[in-house]
Amino acid sequence: ILEKAKKDRVIKENPCDYIDIEIYTQRCEKQKFDQTKRVLDEDGCKKLMDILEKDRRTQPDYISSYAVELPLLTGMRAGELAFLQWDHIKTKDGYIDVCGSQKRNQKTGEYYDSETKTHKTRRIPLTSKMKEFFRNLKLIEMQYGYLDKYVFSDQRGRINRGTLCSCARNKCLQAGLTAKGLQVARRTFNSQLRTKGVSTV
Repeated sequence: ILEKAKKDRVIKENPCDYIDIEIYTQRCEKQKFDQTKRVLDEDGCKKLMDILEKDRRTQPDYISSYAVELPLLTGMRAGELAFLQWDHIKTKDGYIDVCGSQKRNQKTGEYYDSETKTHKTRRIPLTSKMKEFFRNLKLIEMQYGYLDKYVFSDQRGRINRGTLCSCARNKCLQAGLTAKGLQVARRTFNSQLRTKGVSTV
């Protein structure tokens, strides 16, 4: 947070730069997380998908709802979803280029585009389920006149990360889940990868 504040010129320097991390961490207690609030089990995933499928039937033009499913398939972050463009989806080559992220200036509240969290472009293999997801989403956006260069767009244009995060929290609440938000979907995806012995994204 302080590094971002320094970058955004809210503060001139980061006071944490002068802390001896090794000495400091010796006095810290390791926080224990309740895993039920961090990932979804199989039943939780089903409940969430049931809510998303209901949206498809009753309000197919609610594009933010589609974005809640994608982290379960790809492990993408909220900002990466908001940044994702159709040109980044290389269907013929079989991968998605995750090459940027939308971020929010905490001081002004404005959104801006930047690099990914790791400052690197990564490629996510396209599965048949992902291809079907994008194919159906594009058809819906074409039907309602929402199709734009950004994957998640509606009648107002590009959907920002804040709206996507808010939608994810609401969908988790509707599903009666303790774990909430897009980050939970990402953690769930990574947890499934680890279970299968695959490196996380």
